[in-house]
Amino acid sequence: MIKKLTEMSTHQLGQIMNIWLHSNIEAHSFISRDYWVGNYNLVEQMLPKSDIYVYYQNDEIIGFLGLDNNYIAGIFVKKESRNKGIGRELLNEARKEKNELTLSVYKKNDKAMKFYMRNDFVVKSKYAEKETEQVSYDLFWKNT
Repeated sequence: MIKKLTEMSTHQLGQIMNIWLHSNIEAHSFISRDYWVGNYNLVEQMLPKSDIYVYYQNDEIIGFLGLDNNYIAGIFVKKESRNKGIGRELLNEARKEKNELTLSVYKKNDKAMKFYMRNDFVVKSKYAEKETEQVSYDLFWKNT
């Protein structure tokens, strides 16, 4: 079940941040773990200010999508629940509310790139991210 959080409890924030940290470390082996740990507090402060869609299974959050206006800050799903359509369901929920979506993805994150290409995103630009020194793509989707 997907729910858009209008208010976030401390417990929900803890679950979401745990998924965020572990998913980033697992998906981005080409970036130091210290980078994600170092950004933890910043993300924890920003999340409650964003639109958060959570995927619940048995009253537990197993995935979420963070949205800042039309920008997808990320789609994160617990490792054991990946490749079951949860990310696509979260994305489709955001698409119900938005006619356009943008996001950034690392070139080396092949799984994410394939996911977004399968879901009708197109590459708008390519750039080198200063903090991580990684090549990233800005992707765009528009409701047709």
